[in-house]
Amino acid sequence: MRWFSRLRWFRRTPAFLPPAENAAPAEVSAPLAEAEVDVVPVAAEKTPVVEGPPPAVTATPIVIEPAVPAAAAEAPIIIDVTPAETAERIAEPVQFDEAAARARTTYFTPARYAGASATNWLLSPDMMYQLRREAPRRLSAPEMRPASEPVRVEHTTQTPALAYFTEGSELAEPPQSAPRGAVLTIDPFQLAVYFRNAEGSPSVPAETARRYLTEPGILALGKSLRDQALENWSSGKPPLSARGLFDFALSMVPHAGTALLACHNVTKAFSRGGAAITWLKIDRARPEYSSGANNIIAAPLHPAGMLRPGGMLYPSIFYLLFSAAELGTSDPGDWYRLFAAASLAWYTGSLRVDAGGAADTSIAANIELLLASRMMDTSVPSTPEYRSWAWLNALGFLEQAVYGRSQKRVAAAARVDLGGAVLGLSELARNPGEKWRWYVPHPGVWAAVAPAVDFRPYVAETLNSAGGLAK
Repeated sequence: MRWFSRLRWFRRTPAFLPPAENAAPAEVSAPLAEAEVDVVPVAAEKTPVVEGPPPAVTATPIVIEPAVPAAAAEAPIIIDVTPAETAERIAEPVQFDEAAARARTTYFTPARYAGASATNWLLSPDMMYQLRREAPRRLSAPEMRPASEPVRVEHTTQTPALAYFTEGSELAEPPQSAPRGAVLTIDPFQLAVYFRNAEGSPSVPAETARRYLTEPGILALGKSLRDQALENWSSGKPPLSARGLFDFALSMVPHAGTALLACHNVTKAFSRGGAAITWLKIDRARPEYSSGANNIIAAPLHPAGMLRPGGMLYPSIFYLLFSAAELGTSDPGDWYRLFAAASLAWYTGSLRVDAGGAADTSIAANIELLLASRMMDTSVPSTPEYRSWAWLNALGFLEQAVYGRSQKRVAAAARVDLGGAVLGLSELARNPGEKWRWYVPHPGVWAAVAPAVDFRPYVAETLNSAGGLAK
């Protein structure tokens, strides 16, 4: 079996997720020389910049290549099997793909950077679709514990996978009116696949990418949020915290789930490069970027901003825009990992999922659901937010167990995932309970993808909801 993307489920570090533009530690370069902000207008759209006449330079035309179109999905193979047969199928020996392994090795090369169009090698190993190369198989739903309280069910259209999140309870009612551009509901499995992969990856269906990135409303929101982050920097203000960026997004669209999704899209563009939310690196040494309307040369304008944090091979604008103290500087990808987890927690914890969606019952999806159900404490009420918590933990656990390369980085990624889950649930006024636990795996443990085997032997740490070691 071969394995979302992250979701990293979400982590983008040299250990188990694609490194951002300056993720890998390296020798510290010579002291930073004085730099100036250099802005070269290219189009009518305006990105706020530092006042003052720019040097006499000639703008180089920027070619923004479109993302690689998603590959056509294969027709699913519908197979009726029992839970016992599902467990046997899960326990089959792991089949390794040498070509895929070499591609991942290239993908994880330290300090590697490419624009959003370079997607041939910029493919995140998504756990949902690379566990097996064959088409998804529709399996029976895993056994679930009964709800803590009886729930009246008035419809029977829920798919087996969707039933995990609802346990038969009603989905959230759609609002009478919604903000323009708001994403009201999601398919949790498809959104997780989108989070785990690079922009333009053929592993992301075209409709999924359109719904969560390029649909006009969410795309306009992402571009406005990008420009707001640039204006915050160019005006000499402190780098943004995660909460500060989220508040900017909320001021643009009064819908917490959509705001979290926009924060993910923008931080991923700044970290990895973007074609939809345009952000391209023109010259990594200066460093010079393009927003599609202006060329921007990064320079520290506030004492808290860091152009070249210790160990970075090349200078970067990222920690001039976003606080280095918030999530550390080992990987800018931590930022979009945080918002990915927060988005999934908010939507699934409030049951804002598609009524006919969450239909992915492939072997990989069943593995995630089986593991999530086994991670739940039977003494804790089985509420939607607790089921969301356990599912998010299962996504990250499997990803890190398979692709992790050091315990330190796996532990750091797990805490970012946990922090994202707390952020998303806190926006629902549903804080984690005292008995809620978050499991951190050992790295590189392929056997952990078979929940037919007890997952506990592969646990390196057990965390409480605050991110500390559980007693």
